[in-house]
Amino acid sequence: MQAERFCSFFSSFDVDVLILGSAGDGLEGPREVTELPIPEDGWLLADEPVDVSTGLVVVRVGDLETAVALADASVGSIGMLTGSDGFPTMGDLAALDGPVVPVLDWESIGGIPTSVEGCRAVIGFIVSSFEPERIDPIRTRITTSSIPDLGPLASACEMEQVDMILVLDVPDPSHLNGLQPSVETRRLGSGRSDCEPVDVIADGERWIPLIASRPLRLSNIDKEFFPDGTTKGDLIEYYARAAEVLLPHLAGRPISMSRYPNGIGGESFYEKRSPGHQPEWMETAVVDSESMGGEIDFLLASDRESLMWFANMGCIEIHPFHSQASDLEHPDYAIFDLDPADGSTWDQVVTATTMVKTMLDALSLVGYPKLSGSKGMHVYVPLEQGQQDYARVRRFVAAVGELMARANPTDITVDWKIPNRKGKVFVDANRNASGQTIASVYSVRPRPGAPISIPITWDEVATLTNGDVHLGNVAARVEGVGDLFAPVQAGGQTLDAAEERLEIS
Repeated sequence: MQAERFCSFFSSFDVDVLILGSAGDGLEGPREVTELPIPEDGWLLADEPVDVSTGLVVVRVGDLETAVALADASVGSIGMLTGSDGFPTMGDLAALDGPVVPVLDWESIGGIPTSVEGCRAVIGFIVSSFEPERIDPIRTRITTSSIPDLGPLASACEMEQVDMILVLDVPDPSHLNGLQPSVETRRLGSGRSDCEPVDVIADGERWIPLIASRPLRLSNIDKEFFPDGTTKGDLIEYYARAAEVLLPHLAGRPISMSRYPNGIGGESFYEKRSPGHQPEWMETAVVDSESMGGEIDFLLASDRESLMWFANMGCIEIHPFHSQASDLEHPDYAIFDLDPADGSTWDQVVTATTMVKTMLDALSLVGYPKLSGSKGMHVYVPLEQGQQDYARVRRFVAAVGELMARANPTDITVDWKIPNRKGKVFVDANRNASGQTIASVYSVRPRPGAPISIPITWDEVATLTNGDVHLGNVAARVEGVGDLFAPVQAGGQTLDAAEERLEIS
């Protein structure tokens, strides 16, 4: 390698000194650190002897002891190239103290992996082995006579959210003309959602989302999930982008999966137990389930990738527990589920919802309404965590519902006999029983048009209806009003005074 090209080649690594370790021939043995003539802007290299006047200092480094001595010499940031035949490994470099940054020679591990997952595995090892400041960016190099396929590596870097310097040592520089990563991306969804697009790349018959920071492969993303042409990819894309506002409301809560593997026109089923084939990085929580015959593992939605995995499994809607896995006996909120029976009208739902607010005001409690996304309305009453058990919360909602039904028997009922509810809105207190779930805030609902269970203001109760906010406009809605359910997450209320007023304590 010519000295001029060598100097230019390694200047891309942006380090003060570069060491190439080797046990081969050349200069005999390492000299003492004090004997190394390190020019201010020079490089410490071990390739071929060159005149120091070129700005290069050539020294053979045959062991890590000398490398450690160099690191301790405070010469600035020291890049160490990995390799074979006596070169230090990445593991060796990770164990060194001092201003040492790794420079990965891809040839030392057989070349750049040809798969995205292979590249991610290498990047993952580096990220887990070195402090962030030592690998920002990750420095790599490879000697090649032709341009390699950089698509998988480029995709892996984007997915792992790392910056990388890749220096190609190509003997004939003209080979670099027109170099572009050969990776083809496409949008995950069909464009029916108004959320920011998510790009994916093909991996055989599956797809890898570039937004994911964990290993995740998606399937059948173009499958139609709703009659209007909304696809499974649209659903996954929505949950990927809704994660920022949705995840705080799901934190620590076991998820009961409501699966529609073939969309809303196909069969559906509930799945409580974690299936076992979920990614190893997904978190679980142990729940004692009478219906399942004992303790079982429920899945949690702890991150964006978890939400995307749920959607990939056909979970159109998200059903979290009302309590967190750390305290399953105490729900974090009370829910008024206002369910219109056959023959009732939306105006009656509005009337019932308004009555809930009137009752809560009288009891000095604050509630937050949301469109169910299906037929009715939900009102959440945030509670202080760990203060009220399920039986107590259910009793409170039932008592309020009974008062509402007495005050307005024409529009509201708490009758458990379905035929007796006709033409009225049913206040379903049983939604507050232990083990019951309800569609989460910001959940898509399995109905035509892909409506969203969306928070609204009390002023909007009389102006919005289910279906007004859907997959095609929800992103603009949330961007405009923010998270109206943030106070529900905060909690802070107790039922003590209300129970006394209702004489149910």
